[in-house]
Amino acid sequence: MNCHEVKEQMLEMMSGENPPQAVAHLRGCEACANELASLRSTMALLDEWQAPEPSPYFDTKLRARLKSEPEPVRGWRQWLVPLTGWKPAMAVGLAAVMVVGITVYKQTPVEPPPPTVIQPGSAVSDLQKLDKNQELYASFDLLDDDEDVNP
Repeated sequence: MNCHEVKEQMLEMMSGENPPQAVAHLRGCEACANELASLRSTMALLDEWQAPEPSPYFDTKLRARLKSEPEPVRGWRQWLVPLTGWKPAMAVGLAAVMVVGITVYKQTPVEPPPPTVIQPGSAVSDLQKLDKNQELYASFDLLDDDEDVNP
């Protein structure tokens, strides 16, 4: 194993897993052995460290500080407050795009498509006739059924 591979496995070695190749490398490489010892001493110090207790008035001080802060403006009023940054620029840009789009849309004449001439006897005209006369054709089917019943 080389030093890079052993350094990748050092955390596993800290948890108790000791691959034989890594142990053999550590016996021969003083730099890796020193780094592992340094890592172990750092972990031992971290195990001993305890977080300090907060002061007894921490919550009271925090609530007082939060009350002293001004409340942020929300909703539609935030656009009335003078802002710095990208929000006003973005609003002006979007408004300009909308004005240009509406202007172009209003000035572009919309012409209806020319009426299509349907040739008699085509499939489209036959389907249109079937749609218009659907009820009539349905009643013909009823007549056919009556003839079958009374021969």
